[in-house]
Amino acid sequence: MTDGAASSVATRRLESWATTLNFLDPAVVPGVERLARRMSLLMDGRRDAAAGNLEPNGYGGLSRRGEVHRLLLSDWLLAEAEPDEFLRRVTMSELSYLEVERVEPRPPGQIAALFDSGPLQVGAPRMAQLAALVVLDRRARAAGVPLVVGHLADPVGSWTSGALPDLFDGWLRARSPHIPQSAAVEDWAATLDEPSAVWVFGLSDSELDGVDPTVEHVRIREAAWGSDGASAVSVQTATTHVELELPDPPTCVRILRGRGLRRAGSAEAGGRLVGAGAAFASFHGSTRQLICRSDRPDELLTLRIPDSGESTVWKLKRKRFDGPVLAASAIGRRVVGLVVDGHELRGQVIGKRLGGAATMSVDLSELGLALGDIEELAAGEIAPLFFQSGDLLTKLDDRWWRITRDGVREDHNIETVAAGTKPDEPRVVRLHETRRTISHRPIPSTRTGDRVVVGPASTHAVQVGSVWELSNGDRVAVDDDVDVIGLVECAGEPVLVACSPAGQLLRLHGAAGTSTLTKFSGDIARVVVHPTLPLVAIERRSDPRVDVIDVELRALVATLSGETTS
Repeated sequence: MTDGAASSVATRRLESWATTLNFLDPAVVPGVERLARRMSLLMDGRRDAAAGNLEPNGYGGLSRRGEVHRLLLSDWLLAEAEPDEFLRRVTMSELSYLEVERVEPRPPGQIAALFDSGPLQVGAPRMAQLAALVVLDRRARAAGVPLVVGHLADPVGSWTSGALPDLFDGWLRARSPHIPQSAAVEDWAATLDEPSAVWVFGLSDSELDGVDPTVEHVRIREAAWGSDGASAVSVQTATTHVELELPDPPTCVRILRGRGLRRAGSAEAGGRLVGAGAAFASFHGSTRQLICRSDRPDELLTLRIPDSGESTVWKLKRKRFDGPVLAASAIGRRVVGLVVDGHELRGQVIGKRLGGAATMSVDLSELGLALGDIEELAAGEIAPLFFQSGDLLTKLDDRWWRITRDGVREDHNIETVAAGTKPDEPRVVRLHETRRTISHRPIPSTRTGDRVVVGPASTHAVQVGSVWELSNGDRVAVDDDVDVIGLVECAGEPVLVACSPAGQLLRLHGAAGTSTLTKFSGDIARVVVHPTLPLVAIERRSDPRVDVIDVELRALVATLSGETTS
């Protein structure tokens, strides 16, 4: 690390606790913060440096203060030749001393945390582990180094990194019926490539016998109990032993069961839609209409997304088809689906007639679909369906098919399709031998291995390694493990919509930088982006709910929940 970098690290401030913990539900934050602050005091002063212990390392310059034996010989000669001048210089601090150079502590290349997720750490000790995770994340960001996390129950060396919500999600899911041994710690530490400050949490004294003494051990066990269970934990390092009071039992239970994350519903919504069982939301058309599956394979739920200023309560419409629906799209005010009818897959239109879509059919055997495939497709995501030049385009079993009045054929060079502003003019990305096109317009500077995302109007983005090249010429760097979902326009500029690896953070990546949609993050199971509008639908993990947000306005415009109206 250069001197300038070291200086910037030294002056970097820790963010507020509220900012660190903003991914948690506000109701549980005070208890976690109190525990993390106590844990921080315990861990402060422990080793977080890869090298350097202030040992002397020769002389590195001159100083106006120092010990007598480091006074320069020239000043000793002055004391003999001009004692009065020597005394004057002593009183005015004008003498020169050799300055001792010391090996100063430096931030490590990274901070590594290993957690015991075995049976001895179930319950209360895991709350102390969470506090330690929060402390190390803050410490790593203050030092400008990454934090990597491992769980002793996982395969050796499977370190993970990322934002705190993602690390929290991985930690929450880590469980093991086995008690890890000290050899596992040494094996994990050996997989670190660069100098690291290594912490291990949870193992007892006997299990740590023989472990590398440079590894920081934090032993955690239950220490006090009340009428509702453990009320405190004992936390011990090599030199310190304290008892930490736990948050109240309801807070602990909510966190350890994964219910302590911030919910998008806490943001103010434009309205709340009532409907049961909405799942697998999709924006396959260009209209302001969301399509979801219901609990019936032959039924879809639709919602017209309101414009701002409209009514705050909307009806969820149920569209019943003649058989299980494999693919569907909202085209204008109608909903078009591909339904299973005996041994055939045929088009069905609910609403105004659409060309000959309702007369098109194909034998399932021509698509290579068996009965098991049909059941799986009818229970999962709604396949996309587009109307182009009198034909139906759909993607089934990872293959694009073109259904016409004369039959069906596989369209091999289609890479992706997005709805256009006109019902019969979808934007088709085709992959040729040496080039790509969007609706016959070439996409410059693309390679066959690059991914293309289509946005509104003529916008698109091409992935080249970890950099996305936008159609307006901007280049945006996105980490490889981040899932880029789609492209929208905000303030007239193309912006990538992405989700962090563990599905906790929803982010916008543009030329102006990266912004996190904090109040809509957390508890994310699935995200879909509208092809022509700045709308994003988010399915939540822990309850049957779909939130629709306007990313340009940063507003929640509708929520589909399992509630019922009075």
